[in-house]
Amino acid sequence: MNEEPVTEASRRHSVFIAYAHADRLVADMVADSLESVGIGVGKAGGGAGGGAWRNAIEQSLKTSDYFLPIVSHASAASGHFAEEVLRADFVRELSDRAIKIIPIVLDRADVPTPLRGILYLDFTGDPDTAMKRLLDVFAPVVDIDFAALSPEAFEDLVADFLVAVGRKAERDVVIDGREYDFVIPPSDTGLFAEPGGGGWIVQVKHRTIERTSAAMIREMVAATAVLRERGYTVALVTSSQLTSAAREIATRAAIHLVEGVELQTLLIDRPDLVRKHFRQQRL
Repeated sequence: MNEEPVTEASRRHSVFIAYAHADRLVADMVADSLESVGIGVGKAGGGAGGGAWRNAIEQSLKTSDYFLPIVSHASAASGHFAEEVLRADFVRELSDRAIKIIPIVLDRADVPTPLRGILYLDFTGDPDTAMKRLLDVFAPVVDIDFAALSPEAFEDLVADFLVAVGRKAERDVVIDGREYDFVIPPSDTGLFAEPGGGGWIVQVKHRTIERTSAAMIREMVAATAVLRERGYTVALVTSSQLTSAAREIATRAAIHLVEGVELQTLLIDRPDLVRKHFRQQRL
């Protein structure tokens, strides 16, 4: 299990808000409300030039777990917003990077095609109620603060999670002189299913820096090469997100990923685990 030093910025889950210049007051209101409950917020308005706007988005999303585009008549009329935020390939890229998208709709504006099918919040009629709903979405996420856990505590959480999803896992298993965090027998259904496979090697990496690097993934690929040749499927469960380069390497090596945002989503459906492992975080 790997751990990096905890930084102050890494202790907060991060949201990035994109908006047209005319919607700045709404963006500021949403940002202030989220920051009041401990969510880190970055913003970029569409009034900047195309290059600056594009760079702001790319830099902010490198450290963001959630993306909140503000959809309005103004954003629909903004060339920069449409070109950089409303593209289908951009939405797919965020999904591939496990960045959750929550559109905020103003003025009864039409939801752009790439964002349809995604749960959105309508701030048109009653923004106060809509804001409360948004805070409700983040309430359990605020409780799930991986950075507050030690490496051992994070591994204990993963062990309990595997039990909760019905996986009998052997812990701290030594194979050919190397120790692996969990070994799971083959299963045909559910999480970590691999019909006809040779079982799973699950490695746990507790990372409290912004992203898991390509170098760490290369090391993991090399360390599990022989086991993958023997028919094992390898998974990484991490408290952080991977860089794009790291994710590409993992995909090529057929390493299954459960990154921090996905793990948060899975834990939200298991409040007993959240209470057990995070109950002491609140004052």
